[in-house]
Amino acid sequence: WAIPKGLPHSKGVKRLAIRTEDHPMKYLTFEGTIPKGAYGAGDMWVYTSGEIEWIEKSEKKYKFRLVSKDYNRSFQLYRTKNAQWLIELSANYDFDSIALPIKPMLAGVRKQVPTDSKYIYEIKWDGIRCIIYLADEKVQIFSRSGREISDKFPELLDPEMFDVESGIFDSEIVSLDEQGRPVFSQVISRMHTTGKKSIERLMHKSPVVGYLFDCIMLDGKYISKEPLYKRQAWLNVALKAGKAYRVSEAITDGKALYKATKQMELEGIIAKDKDAPYYIGERSDAWVKIKHRSIEECYIAGYTAGKGDRSDLFGAMHLLKADDDGEWIYMGKVGTGFDADKMQALFDQFQSYIIDKKAFDTPTDDDRNSVWLKPILRCEIQYASLANTGVYREPVFLKLIE
Repeated sequence: WAIPKGLPHSKGVKRLAIRTEDHPMKYLTFEGTIPKGAYGAGDMWVYTSGEIEWIEKSEKKYKFRLVSKDYNRSFQLYRTKNAQWLIELSANYDFDSIALPIKPMLAGVRKQVPTDSKYIYEIKWDGIRCIIYLADEKVQIFSRSGREISDKFPELLDPEMFDVESGIFDSEIVSLDEQGRPVFSQVISRMHTTGKKSIERLMHKSPVVGYLFDCIMLDGKYISKEPLYKRQAWLNVALKAGKAYRVSEAITDGKALYKATKQMELEGIIAKDKDAPYYIGERSDAWVKIKHRSIEECYIAGYTAGKGDRSDLFGAMHLLKADDDGEWIYMGKVGTGFDADKMQALFDQFQSYIIDKKAFDTPTDDDRNSVWLKPILRCEIQYASLANTGVYREPVFLKLIE
């Protein structure tokens, strides 16, 4: 049977099924492209394979069960006229095998781009990691922690943007500038905006794009155990062109992509084992991220009060740079890269440079709980990029410059 809209995967849904001529046995395993102009032209793959268990068979009605290692469902076929039939689901024994909401697979970290032939490479989008659920003509968006954030991004909620009936997709929601680069502060602003009118206003001012890069379930079938290259092939048929969702393109030249993302001032790339399954909620070296990091020298202008284990020391250091005219530019704070001994040594040195009033004019969120220093001590920090406010993103303290 040819089933134009696919097998139903929920009860009460009836689908047209057209009885075709008998096919050669080799069709059971054929995957590939049928040339244009030939019968059935297009890309073909095996959705699943297994055994059929007959329950009832008559001229106008079939009842049967389809069983494989990851598929176990019963159907009924009713003949309406000639070669036309209707098919509906009788029972589903495998659909609830994965708890919802799903937590995404996490990547390891490397400093160098791996070059093994098993890897494919994608841009590491700088946005909000999300799981997208499509079911029952409705789109839901869940954050990495499992919190629903659908109302924050109305432009991503139209089920008509998809070319499949249901799916679970791994994605990154980003807000892009005119050059197509993610602007993290804009998507975070969208995330924290409340009120329908405010959200709609920002939707027009700072629209977002959902980059899909993996598929966990498609039209009722969980495919997380399939290799990545096959999951991405299925993902490529799930979207309609020109909408707010896009497929994050994977390429085979990791070094070239890494160089290009550096030139474009993007965060970095992700290398993925194309034969690996999707490890739900787990961190795996089947995916590794390689970030671009810059090193810079700056001045220490103060420190915030410490909490917890740092209550006797400090929380983070305020950083400054000098412009060409010698004016101070506030670069934010750095609060990582220290061990206890290093923090104690820095704290002891700070005491000789304490001043009453800060040396720069830019207000900070920590003005009231900071101790200000005469900006003489210099340090070296590593950071991912500059935020649109000009401060360091993801800074890490490396060393004090003597």
